[in-house]
Amino acid sequence: MENFNSYKKVVIVYHRVDNDGLGSFAVANRFFRTLNRYKEVTHDIIPCGWNYGDEIPEILRELDYSKDTLYVMVDISIKNVMKDLHDNGGNLIYIDHHQTAIDWVIAEEMSFPGIMKSEIGTSAIKLAWEYFFGTPTPRVVELVSKGDTWDKSGDWTETRALAKALMVKFDTDVDYWSVGFETLIDFEEERLNSFIELGKMLNEVEARTFRRYVKSGFEVTVAGKYKGIALITPQGGSIQFDSVKDKYELFVVINRVEEDKFTISMYKEPGDIPEFHIGKYMEQFYGGGGHESAAGGRITFKQFEKLNFEKVI
Repeated sequence: MENFNSYKKVVIVYHRVDNDGLGSFAVANRFFRTLNRYKEVTHDIIPCGWNYGDEIPEILRELDYSKDTLYVMVDISIKNVMKDLHDNGGNLIYIDHHQTAIDWVIAEEMSFPGIMKSEIGTSAIKLAWEYFFGTPTPRVVELVSKGDTWDKSGDWTETRALAKALMVKFDTDVDYWSVGFETLIDFEEERLNSFIELGKMLNEVEARTFRRYVKSGFEVTVAGKYKGIALITPQGGSIQFDSVKDKYELFVVINRVEEDKFTISMYKEPGDIPEFHIGKYMEQFYGGGGHESAAGGRITFKQFEKLNFEKVI
């Protein structure tokens, strides 16, 4: 691993809407905070959250190619920024597990320090820990990783419980993730276990709510042949479809963010309809990307109107 003490500014670019992206930020942030405590050089650590469809943040529109500045991109790929840094000799560490993004980097014949690894069985937070700290991996990192990749080995109830507690306690606030996540690593038995117990209670209550709420869903046909159910809600995640998961192949969440701007997220059970890669579908048609079983993008009102509203559950 390179000597990080030469950098004065570190911009950590992360996927701002899910636990894997926020946890990846927390891992990178912990690493540079640790260097600041024990080394003579003090890094100015700047968090920069981004999601597909967002405007490019100002700090990424005027890039610094100097040897003093390091960009760390975790669980997200902003293609024009990456290409710009690559072509102009900027410093970028890239850590990602989304196959669509990995394929693009390879096709562009670009190379960055960091880790690119296929989405199957891994996650960005685990890759970030591996890159910055090596092994062993803390329990909280393993659980966030399992939740992001739908790895149901071990106690899946525990994995889901931690995911819910993190959403409730930390939300997408980087200040909470900066400090709070470290306590889950350093005080595992007390702090982490209390989060898991909280999450179990929250999930029990939420499951009852979702069973009622999903009745407002409407059927859609995806790619001309796959049967799905859609909900219009700011609530993300596939958990809300648990009560009807045996009736549909795909599960869709739509959220209106502006007059002519909607976000769309799509899910399927891992292993189902293996010929249909949701991430590649989202990249091709909805300006997004993601995993084989879960991905997101954005749609216009005209695209939204094409959804089939006729049959309500």
